[in-house]
Amino acid sequence: MSEHLKGLSIGSDVDFKHIAPNVKIQYPFGKKTITMLVGGTGITPMIQALHAILGTASDTTQVTMIYGNKTQKDILCKELLDAWAANSGGRLKIVHVLSRAKDDASWKGETGHITKEILTTHAAPASDDTLVVVCGPPPMYNAFCGPRDEKELTVVVVVVVVFVVVIVAVVVIVVIGVIDVIAVAVIVAVVVIVVIGVAVIVVLIEKELTGILADMGYTAEQVFKF
Repeated sequence: MSEHLKGLSIGSDVDFKHIAPNVKIQYPFGKKTITMLVGGTGITPMIQALHAILGTASDTTQVTMIYGNKTQKDILCKELLDAWAANSGGRLKIVHVLSRAKDDASWKGETGHITKEILTTHAAPASDDTLVVVCGPPPMYNAFCGPRDEKELTVVVVVVVVFVVVIVAVVVIVVIGVIDVIAVAVIVAVVVIVVIGVAVIVVLIEKELTGILADMGYTAEQVFKF
């Protein structure tokens, strides 16, 4: 697949099949202001959201995108984003932040990593009419709103379950002396309880808001983690 896509020219059409629906947040968003906190390829869902917002004439949502990259060359869809901002009538503001801008004399924008100070300067303050959407690498989630990496959380679940199964099996063997139907039933019951408990904890961890956004007064309901 990668080699095929690499061989296509810019502007080529590609059809994809058997992609299951994966709607994480539904438009319209019902907020007066939206802050998009983006890192690298995290721009992907933001493009879809902006397309819906700016493509709807009756939508008056004010959007500020704070987009972090290493260099100017790493900014994905820059021409498209700049064009949308220029033609948005002030509805879209884009703030680029480059972590390796010191070697680029032509860069006049924000430098370093996205910080609380940059958010305070450019983002809308926390309120019930404001939504912050976040999409980027795991360190961005950890710093601004708490973990969202499903793979990391899945690993935690697997490790905990395996550990508990081993401990329970050892205890049952020591107490009962042999593995019989009762022992197996006990082990299965414990595993089920542990899996349910860990699953609940994972959901709570994903929904919990921590980090810089929490420090700035935002609530979990005002932040969406892509």
